Amino acid sequence: MRNGAALLPDVKITVTEGNVDKSSFHKLSWCRVHMRPARDMDLELFSSPTLLLEKLELQFVHDKQGFVLRGAEHPSAYAEVLEHIRYFNLRPESFPHRSYTLQANFYLTKNSFILIMYLE
Repeated sequence: MRNGAALLPDVKITVTEGNVDKSSFHKLSWCRVHMRPARDMDLELFSSPTLLLEKLELQFVHDKQGFVLRGAEHPSAYAEVLEHIRYFNLRPESFPHRSYTLQANFYLTKNSFILIMYLE
């Protein structure tokens, strides 16, 4: 895992009403990736797109449970950041697969998705 693995390489976050995409009219307040089990912070690392985060004025905060992106921004901006976050494991044999949940919070609702990443 020298180059890391993209957590969400093709993520797309949309807001729809009926069959109409309303994503450009809504903003997220935060998005969280929650690892299960909790990560070993000495062995498992994230890299984040610092310049993109600064440009979008989003905060990236990581802890044992995973990470949170915070700031009012459109779903497409959050998706762009998520696509560039990479996961590194200095001892991949300790976790041959990784389970995590993606939660996105719009100002009125919260959605979550469970994902599993297999490390090779």
